[in-house]
Amino acid sequence: MKNLNLVIFTTAVLLSGGLRAASSTSTNHGEGLPSVVGEKAFATQYREDFMSKHGITSYEKYGITHFQNNKIGLGLVKSANRKENVFKHILSKTSKTKMKWNSGKQLIERLEEYSDSVTCIPKVVSASHGWASRKGGGDWHGLSGRTRNNGFYASEESRPKKWGASRTSEDLASEVKKGNIKFCNKCIIQFYACNVSTKFAKSVAKASGCQVVLATGKASPLYRSSETQLDVDQMYNGHQYWQSGAAFWDDRGVSSWYRVTPKKTPYGEIIEFVEENLGDTYLAL
Repeated sequence: MKNLNLVIFTTAVLLSGGLRAASSTSTNHGEGLPSVVGEKAFATQYREDFMSKHGITSYEKYGITHFQNNKIGLGLVKSANRKENVFKHILSKTSKTKMKWNSGKQLIERLEEYSDSVTCIPKVVSASHGWASRKGGGDWHGLSGRTRNNGFYASEESRPKKWGASRTSEDLASEVKKGNIKFCNKCIIQFYACNVSTKFAKSVAKASGCQVVLATGKASPLYRSSETQLDVDQMYNGHQYWQSGAAFWDDRGVSSWYRVTPKKTPYGEIIEFVEENLGDTYLAL
């Protein structure tokens, strides 16, 4: 079989020394994650309304769900990870336009550039490595950049002190308020990286007004066997199925997909967040 080795890649990356902060260790990456696995009606309806608005439909084949008309919005990939097959495939299945970034500063700029070409951003799919989350911590609330500490983080207090070209969700909110970045009224942001925090998801949801999904555990494609023809069919056609494994966090119980959906007033003001523990599998849209 061609390129079957693509399934051996995962999205975890081991951190080098130096990134340590008591307030940002992995012990609180699952803060607010509901203990019960399941989907809530409001968040499910939000996704269904989003699909209906954009004419996205689905059908079943080889035991998996396929989507049609879902290649919309912006795919973001960290430059160092752009050639990795698992990222290339998830972006090809879910995004219309793809842009590279190296730092939080560039990530914000890419959103601004894309906003210039559309009425509003309906969907963002982000692919990059996350944190190793070995016991002892040192995992920040956000995405690492080219030098790990110049990435995109939840807030000023949750990013490394030597922040360089890093940016935060607060910077994102500022650009949205200025009108430089425009998200649609109903929008979805999906992060494919290991061990990203619920705090980061909520901060991005607050800044963008979008439904945000990420893995609090070790993220990787669900289908990876090539023993039978069905396995091969699922592997090549089921790249939108991703799992979040326990990795080093088994004792902390936070190895799930987390989804947060903002509830808004008719005037677009967020009044509360609906939080969900989706379990170990997520079907990308």
